[in-house]
Amino acid sequence: MLDEDGQLTIKSYRGLTRIAQILSTKPEINTLLGQCLLTPQVISVSDTSLMGRDRLEGLLEEETLASFVLAPITTETLALGVLTAASSQKGYFAREHVEFFQSLAGQLGAAVRSAQQVAHQIRNPVHAIGGFAHLLLKKLPQDSDTRNYAEIIIKEAKRLEQMVSEVIETSVIFIPREEEQDINQVVRGALGIIRSKIEEKQVDLKVELAEDLPPLTMDVGNMKRVILQLVANALDAMFFGGRLKLSTRRQNEMVEIKVEDNGKGIPPHMLPHIFDTFFSTKPSGPGLGLPIVHKIITQHRGQISIDSKLNIGTTVTIKLPATKEPESVQD
Repeated sequence: MLDEDGQLTIKSYRGLTRIAQILSTKPEINTLLGQCLLTPQVISVSDTSLMGRDRLEGLLEEETLASFVLAPITTETLALGVLTAASSQKGYFAREHVEFFQSLAGQLGAAVRSAQQVAHQIRNPVHAIGGFAHLLLKKLPQDSDTRNYAEIIIKEAKRLEQMVSEVIETSVIFIPREEEQDINQVVRGALGIIRSKIEEKQVDLKVELAEDLPPLTMDVGNMKRVILQLVANALDAMFFGGRLKLSTRRQNEMVEIKVEDNGKGIPPHMLPHIFDTFFSTKPSGPGLGLPIVHKIITQHRGQISIDSKLNIGTTVTIKLPATKEPESVQD
């Protein structure tokens, strides 16, 4: 499972050596382990001898690994970990095995999603309890014996609110490794993943990517996740045959990314809360997508803003600091 440092660490195991049990690794998109988690998709390999060693990086005891199955543990908005089953025999895993591990990983993700929904449901009552306790405390005389009870309610309500927040904070994927990358390649990669949904909704997609962009220092997996989330939100807001535009451009020392749609828009009274955890414009939404996007952009020392008009559409603008280009040296 992913820990708070973005490392995949063993949480439950059977049949591993003592050394393998304490190993951890960072999921990289160019490895099968990272591809499984970040894409996400189930991966089954029947003969590892046909794979390059770099693709197997991060898999435990890869020297004796002959076949394996990787199944991502995810919710709609969070990447949590990878369920791994491996064998020293080639072709060990049949289709039934693969389907079983896929189902099991899905059930684990669903359990986390249920915990999030429970947290969402109890957050507002707990907040109300704490708020009314504050009001009660203000009305009580300083020498009232009841003040102690009100203070205990306030303290415990605050503790419960913190626990609810931690349900989310401990589940979000954080991969702090950063490297210089082309943001246009990230946008193209994200669109490649979600293109089938765009076509399914018969959306008119327009992509305008500037060619003069400097490289950005970023975590590719998380930045791709940002684009995927914003495009998914746009698709949810549009009817069949809508218009979606993605663009990039350079603006002084920043690189700007825009996602524009002509969907139903966001009511003005909701805009100030759009990045609040658990707040959602959807009746059944967990309210996690945009808060996670905001957190990732903030970690990249960037800015994100949303401009939306009812029945006209929404524009999301992201600004990220460009990596300084090396100065030319003259003789």
